[in-house]
Amino acid sequence: MTPRRSIEASRPVDRCGAGVENVATAARRLGWRTALDQFEPGARLEAENPIAAAWVILVPLPADVTVVDLDPGWGAVAAGLAGSVAQVAAVTPSPVRAAFLAQRFREDGIANVLPVVGTPAAAPFRPATADVIIAGRSLRAAGGASAQIAWLASLRGLLRPGGWTVITGPNRYTASALAGSPDHDLGLPWAGLLPARVARVYAALAGRPWRERSVHSARGYRRILADAGYEDVRLWSAEPDARAPALLVALAPGAFGHYLRTVAPAPRGRVRRGGRWLARRLGLLSRVGPAYWILARAGDRRG
Repeated sequence: MTPRRSIEASRPVDRCGAGVENVATAARRLGWRTALDQFEPGARLEAENPIAAAWVILVPLPADVTVVDLDPGWGAVAAGLAGSVAQVAAVTPSPVRAAFLAQRFREDGIANVLPVVGTPAAAPFRPATADVIIAGRSLRAAGGASAQIAWLASLRGLLRPGGWTVITGPNRYTASALAGSPDHDLGLPWAGLLPARVARVYAALAGRPWRERSVHSARGYRRILADAGYEDVRLWSAEPDARAPALLVALAPGAFGHYLRTVAPAPRGRVRRGGRWLARRLGLLSRVGPAYWILARAGDRRG
């Protein structure tokens, strides 16, 4: 895939902090691994996460596909995909991060990953040129549900027919939300559990400005993707979190129950075990995971 313009195609505001600048500068002298160790302790675990691109086994992808990564971070997903796809474009709004990524891929001998300066909201590519778009955590940054639908539809326009968009998103109905933790959008206890009309009244009474929801349940993610024109939406519960999941558990009949019976640690205490049994019987446990990995397929025909 070739961007419409060069790697300096767009010049959005650089939101990277001093830490990324220090890492990028040091990487040229010390190598990217040593630079991360010195200026971003612990980031090596994320940058070299061996399962960052594990989702690739969930969809059938031929070796000649082109991938656009809109949430490249330190490059773990792009590096993980490089050996199994034709080309990866790692899109970041920061020229500094793009320079770091270029340094990393040079050191690692990866020639088919191209860092591109751009934004998820305005990726600098021609329509129908990508086979896979990794939106990662960028969905929430698009705004509320209406803005998210419009953005997802614009990403679909970049995909070839039958292409996939990959996103991660926090779950609206988490166990912590049920316990009263403030919701993602309004910052009010239990607000995320309420219907939108009731939540709007709750926000007004609390003196909070109303914000359209940016975090959804599994059903909500399916709905906004369908509204954006995707025809095949598949969800996995990311355990224990979406950024570096140890397991992806399909939200399919029987799959989550099998996970609970054979893999998930058993709760301690008779009351907790009884609570899990009841929640599983009611079909609630598959709905209260921390976050989802979502793969959505564009249709073969353009609407």
